[in-house]
Amino acid sequence: MFTSKDPNASLKILDFGFAKMCEEGNSLKSRVGTPYYIAPEVLSGNYSKSCDVWSSGVILYILLSGCPPFYGNNDSELLRKVRSGAYTFPASKFKNVTETAKDLIRRMLVVNTKQRITMSEVLRHPWMSGNDAERSDFTMEASTLSNF
Repeated sequence: MFTSKDPNASLKILDFGFAKMCEEGNSLKSRVGTPYYIAPEVLSGNYSKSCDVWSSGVILYILLSGCPPFYGNNDSELLRKVRSGAYTFPASKFKNVTETAKDLIRRMLVVNTKQRITMSEVLRHPWMSGNDAERSDFTMEASTLSNF
């Protein structure tokens, strides 16, 4: 969703269908979410706001490559791959994506929540803060995102 019709309007990502406030130190139990974006700990039914870092990592992966990091022939297969956390950076999709951008994704898509980067750390990461000396230089066709 764009903040206005202005050509330079900010893009906002939203999907608040199952949104709920989660205070620091508390956990949530409902197993809800969209299979492509859901964090592994949500599937186990015990999670905190760090699940949003995972989902944001999935979105970043998709924005930079045009395809999801986890996929399957059905939801069961897809969710099995999400639980494993195993994904790759196919050369054909990531040829113009910097190592710094891939480093950020690697830190966001970590199954162990204690090892996963925090949202504050995401915002300070060189790729997000603009301190990446080799910023990704790519263009993506709109049709690329319809491949999954």
